Amino acid sequence: MKSRARCTDDVNASTGLRFAEPSKMKTVVLLSLFLFSSQVARAETYDLEPVETAVPKWRLALRANYFRPSLAPADRGPFFRSFGDLGGLMTGFDVERRIVYSTRFGTLTGGGSIDVQYLREDSRNKRDTFRLIPVTAMMGWHATQLADELQIPIVPYLKVGAGYSRWTSLDYERELFGRDRRMHHGSQWHADAAVGISLRAADIDRDSARSMRESGILHSGFFVELRTITGKFGGSVIGVGIEFEF
Repeated sequence: MKSRARCTDDVNASTGLRFAEPSKMKTVVLLSLFLFSSQVARAETYDLEPVETAVPKWRLALRANYFRPSLAPADRGPFFRSFGDLGGLMTGFDVERRIVYSTRFGTLTGGGSIDVQYLREDSRNKRDTFRLIPVTAMMGWHATQLADELQIPIVPYLKVGAGYSRWTSLDYERELFGRDRRMHHGSQWHADAAVGISLRAADIDRDSARSMRESGILHSGFFVELRTITGKFGGSVIGVGIEFEF
């Protein structure tokens, strides 16, 4: 009886070993797969981290809009007859440098802009021209926390500043700006303010964002803004443009 019981115990022991070894192997395999997947996820997170957390230091923007300068009542009629009552195309270039960045309160920037407007009379017999060049220094606040923290790819912003405008006009009919000579020119100080919204187009596509980051551009997109310039040739205008941050 003892011999039979011992044999039974030996069989149970060997069977237990046979059942235990596959269980241990499954545990080892599952643990290995978990560690491997964790390493892959960590690598992917590390690869995306510079795209999401890198803070741009510079912003470059190109703007375009139709701008109609505000004029004295006596000059509006002759000016509109020569160049049209819709004004003309004004192009601009903005450069901004990050001063302060906060994930909670956004980004404070300082920079400047230069704009150029050139109008030419649309007539074979007349050659009147007008050129306006405003140069402005501005401080700006960008609500980057929406894109950086909430993953909403829009950045509202507000900018204020002051600058210097230079203008020249060639008036063959002598109807503009004093009516005593053909060539007119002058300069003035002006105040400037703008409010707008930027759309981070690169943040919508991760692959594009990663490709642009490798080339040194952290963000790119489009923007629309309402801008007001004071002074003799001031006015309000809505403009659109493209921007790059790096």
